[in-house]
Amino acid sequence: MIKDLILIFKNDSIRNDISGDSFSGKFNDITILDKQGNELLEITPKQDLDYSSTAKLIKIIDPKYKTKKGIGSSSTFKEIKDKYNISSIQNSLKNVIISINSVNLYFTIDKNQLPSNLRYNSNIEIDKSQIPDNAKINNLYLEWTN
Repeated sequence: MIKDLILIFKNDSIRNDISGDSFSGKFNDITILDKQGNELLEITPKQDLDYSSTAKLIKIIDPKYKTKKGIGSSSTFKEIKDKYNISSIQNSLKNVIISINSVNLYFTIDKNQLPSNLRYNSNIEIDKSQIPDNAKINNLYLEWTN
């Protein structure tokens, strides 16, 4: 539950960004920061403004947090494809979104790291062979869909 974050991260700071309400479609994310003010995690609750809710989505920001297979926010595309079976690659305006359905993970990679012919058209299909091995993860997310 969201309220348990206070106990789990008792040595860190918690910032609740209330940016709307449940009618506006905006989420009320909770950001976990270390004592120096560096962002560690960003948590989106399933129910807005409800501290008894569970997490819907966790954005993993700090590289010290890694998956069981050692992938973190400082990993590369090669590390992802070597350790996980990629379910899909979606082409968005600024990023490619790499989904790993078996563990409810997805990663974003900035399209500026792709060859120039793939950067500016969000309608083309991008294959994993077109993403450079050294492309760095932009964001790492853990999602609960039910």
